[in-house]
Amino acid sequence: MTGMADSPGCRGPASDQPTTPDETPASTSRPPVPDAVAHHLASASDAGREFYGILRDIVQHHAPEATQEISYAMPVFLVDGKRLLHAAPWKAHLAIYPLPEERDLDPQTTAALATHSSGAITLKLLYNKPFPTVLVDAVVRAHLARLVDGR
Repeated sequence: MTGMADSPGCRGPASDQPTTPDETPASTSRPPVPDAVAHHLASASDAGREFYGILRDIVQHHAPEATQEISYAMPVFLVDGKRLLHAAPWKAHLAIYPLPEERDLDPQTTAALATHSSGAITLKLLYNKPFPTVLVDAVVRAHLARLVDGR
């Protein structure tokens, strides 16, 4: 795992490159998206597909073996057949479900989640704001730690 949680950079909807060298690089060779996920994403806005793509790059960076399918009518990332997280591109935001447990996060990330959380279980990333790469990276790593712990 990289030191991305210490990096302050973010990518916005129009950017295809990280703003600092420590961020997850934009993938030039993504594995194919399963048909059901591609069909689901086809109805999303350009910003929704772009934010989903950034999330997908982060997941693939930390878990290259992750797969995608549709569950509960939205895309889900799976690692070894276990749910890592769900993601849904809505009209004005990308939602990531669920939020990781606080015990899997450092205090800085927990504080940062407060400005992006909606309810008790949703990370809400507004398309009109820069994509919070460092925060999402920490969320993905926390979910991976949960799976490693068997939770």
